[in-house]
Amino acid sequence: DWSSDVCSSDLLDFDEKIKILKDIFLSEKEIIMHNANFDLHVLYRYVNIYPKKIFDTMVAAHIIYGNNRKI
Repeated sequence: DWSSDVCSSDLLDFDEKIKILKDIFLSEKEIIMHNANFDLHVLYRYVNIYPKKIFDTMVAAHIIYGNNRKI
């Protein structure tokens, strides 16, 4: 059952991983990512997945702290 909040797919074959990713990313759950721009580009380009709800922690940190690198 992949409906839990956290999952690992290291032991599955590629097609199983893609199905799980689609189930997760296309659900109504908010996906938390860091520097999501790169990952989203790869997901969309190679497996045609684009999540509905995304929270990018890198963008959030930039909004909150600006360019302050001391964090």
